[in-house]
Amino acid sequence: QLAMIRPAHLLDSGCGEGWYTVALRRSARETTGLDISRDAIRRAAKRDRRITWIVASSVDIPLIDSSVDAMTANFSPVDVAEALRVLKPDGVLVVTAPGERHLWELRAELYAQVRPHEPEKWLTSLAPGFELQHETRVQFGIDLPDGDAVRSLLGMTPYYWRASRERRAQVEALPALSVQVDIRILRFARNG
Repeated sequence: QLAMIRPAHLLDSGCGEGWYTVALRRSARETTGLDISRDAIRRAAKRDRRITWIVASSVDIPLIDSSVDAMTANFSPVDVAEALRVLKPDGVLVVTAPGERHLWELRAELYAQVRPHEPEKWLTSLAPGFELQHETRVQFGIDLPDGDAVRSLLGMTPYYWRASRERRAQVEALPALSVQVDIRILRFARNG
């Protein structure tokens, strides 16, 4: 999505430890990664010093108005007002959101009842300021061959914090697991 746009200034909002940000940097002249977690930004800064890393909230982005050509939010919430404020009038917002069955098998191990993700909520929440321009769906399976891989996947998801300790311990004890990846990549333009 971004390779076609080639933004001068890219903001990766909710960048976490910067894994996606480093990959996205190649598509922009200047890249900024923003996350509320100081620890995550410290780790991100060790990945790539060419990126500007900022500890801040996505509801109060410390960038000047209309300074960003493209903003990404990978599995992170988007504050519509702040995104509109920092994006240039022709700016682009790219959101990566879980599809209906994203990590279904992992969630089935953690919760008694699993409901499909609701990717349409992204469209609804962004509708006041943005119009969907393009959507790409990515689906594939991953075989986690051992307990270390299962624990690594669990640790990088919000489910780690949301599941009960007992269910989390059960998943951490699994010798292997196969999961579905179901992702929607949504590109938005500003309304009007």
